Amino acid sequence: MDDPRVAFPVFEKAQELGVNLVGVHKGVPLGPQPIEATQTWDMIWHPRWALEAFWNFEIPQDLVDGYGYPQLTEQAKRKILGENLLRLHGMDVEATRARLRT
Repeated sequence: MDDPRVAFPVFEKAQELGVNLVGVHKGVPLGPQPIEATQTWDMIWHPRWALEAFWNFEIPQDLVDGYGYPQLTEQAKRKILGENLLRLHGMDVEATRARLRT
């Protein structure tokens, strides 16, 4: 997934063709193969750092005062980070939150 000689040209061609979603599957190899080919380190990263950065972000007060940008409240951040999507899919926010805590 991160090989500039193999993967990047494939991704570029997909973009050129208008493909905006690429499904990737890695699994147990059939027959003797190096184990490295089955590991997912090159694609299964967690966006925790980005989520935490967004959660801690505050719009600078000069932009709020000078341009009228609304401050990002905790409620707005919760909606942006998932509650709106849950509601659009008809899922209960509190029930989902409780399920994820267990």
